[in-house]
Amino acid sequence: MGLTFSENRWKDISSKFFWKKDDILEISDGDISKIESLLNFLYPEVLLLAKDEKYAFVQYLEDIGFTSESNVAIIDIGYSGTIQKCLNRLVNKPVHGYYCATSHHVKHSMPLSAVTRGCYVEDGKQKFKDSRILSDSFILEKLLSSNELQIIRYFFNDEGVLDKELKIKTEKEKLALPVRNKLQSGVISYVEKATQVRNVFAPNFCPSLEIADALYRLFIENINNRENQIIKKLALDDDYCGRGVV
Repeated sequence: MGLTFSENRWKDISSKFFWKKDDILEISDGDISKIESLLNFLYPEVLLLAKDEKYAFVQYLEDIGFTSESNVAIIDIGYSGTIQKCLNRLVNKPVHGYYCATSHHVKHSMPLSAVTRGCYVEDGKQKFKDSRILSDSFILEKLLSSNELQIIRYFFNDEGVLDKELKIKTEKEKLALPVRNKLQSGVISYVEKATQVRNVFAPNFCPSLEIADALYRLFIENINNRENQIIKKLALDDDYCGRGVV
């Protein structure tokens, strides 16, 4: 969620650090020198907020059985394993991760006991020639991301009950919901039919990863005007990279 300031607090920050509310910040190669003094000033407040959010989030993990299971993993599109690394810091056991693709730095700061696997690209190395799974990953995220509201944070409400704060979708994001629902409905239908084929007719049947990778590559390389317009309408929240709704 981050810190939220009143207008008066912003005036105070602006006078101390010459940093305005709507200033655009760009961080390159981890260089935070432009904002380091402000971060140091806000550090105590960040810690207090993080302490409360951590307590609530750990309670959520306990409630869903994540902390009690002996073998746990997350499944995601990819790429750098940020969520997996955070979970490994929160629980006293390895949390594994299985992804469509992993970048070359996925194992940086990752516990040695935690497994990371990339289906099409692993550690930045392509498993299939000319794969576009990693290089054009944002379009893949647009296609496969959940339409459910994002959770900003977990917290305990006034009754002491664990609750969650949800991020409201913009109108641009809402317009993308029907298209993404149809795409994902098709994916689920394929999985159901493929499972039926394996269970009923061919126990050793396994869909080809190479063909799937090639199909995505061809899709990316040959997007025609009609398809391109559909992709442009699939807005996605990219706040994690500081770009807002893209």
